[in-house]
Amino acid sequence: MSVEKQDNSVLLELKIPQNLYYFQGHLTNAPVLPGGALTHWVLEYINEYFDVDSSLFQGFKGLKFQIIICPGYTLKLKLSQVPKAANFLG
Repeated sequence: MSVEKQDNSVLLELKIPQNLYYFQGHLTNAPVLPGGALTHWVLEYINEYFDVDSSLFQGFKGLKFQIIICPGYTLKLKLSQVPKAANFLG
């Protein structure tokens, strides 16, 4: 929905559609966005907005999903690059 880019960070506002592919077959009675989908998006946005090759990604440190993302939600995703490193904070 919107993108706010600064030198070392980007803030994305994302609208999660009701018919998003990732909801198919994942908790059919109460659809929830799988964590793997969100981590995939993070890697895609790192490629798009920063000069970083996400194919070199080795893993997340201290990853914890704090909300359940359901169809129709609007999210704010902030990615921040630590200066002089290829590390990101989310």
